[in-house]
Amino acid sequence: MAGEKSLNGSFGNSAEESRFTATVQAAGNFSQCRSLTAMLQKGKENCPYKHCSGSTFTPNLQ
Repeated sequence: MAGEKSLNGSFGNSAEESRFTATVQAAGNFSQCRSLTAMLQKGKENCPYKHCSGSTFTPNLQ
């Protein structure tokens, strides 16, 4: 069915998919984000749990 999401996560309707992906853009204050990420990582670098905000689970921002 058109517009219905398939199991692999993509949309069946390519027009709907292109509209969706076109709206996903990076925006915001990345300096503030990096500072907050560094603060959250402090002391959690070796956290064994997946939900921790450690460097293992936080992508490097450029």
